[in-house]
Amino acid sequence: MKKMLAALVLLAVCTGTGFAQEARKSYYALELSASEYFFINIGVKLGSEKVYGNIIASYDPREGYSPQNFGIGAGIGTIRPITAFLFFNPEFNAFLMNTGPNNQSLMCVITSLGCNLGKNLSLTAGPELAWSWNYGSDPLRKPAYSLAIWNIDNGSDLVLGARASLRYRF
Repeated sequence: MKKMLAALVLLAVCTGTGFAQEARKSYYALELSASEYFFINIGVKLGSEKVYGNIIASYDPREGYSPQNFGIGAGIGTIRPITAFLFFNPEFNAFLMNTGPNNQSLMCVITSLGCNLGKNLSLTAGPELAWSWNYGSDPLRKPAYSLAIWNIDNGSDLVLGARASLRYRF
């Protein structure tokens, strides 16, 4: 019984220390980015560099101001240092776009390379693979630019595009 209690105390101390270290290494960032579907994305990233969550609000000004040009998304990502200035930043994001009576969804895998421009500022850019599909018969929103588009069927496309961002870390 004493060994089990000692093991539980040791586990609690180690776990508490790990959480305290992660709390000191917290990652909070505000990001402004552009991608093939939305030219204006504003995102908030919360967590640690090992794994963070993000919430993104998006707008596409190509067709003027209307509810159909907005999107909202959320995702998960990680930052893997390469050097003191370079890092690898993969992310997975999911968006809901208001395209009319039937909404359109977008899932994106982004593999960006980033460079630290200072203590709090960084720049990232890289390819983005986006799967876009519709819940109804409305036409799919087309990207503003793309490296390749594969039409899977009438209601979904796979798009290879790019994304660039400027990020401020708090």
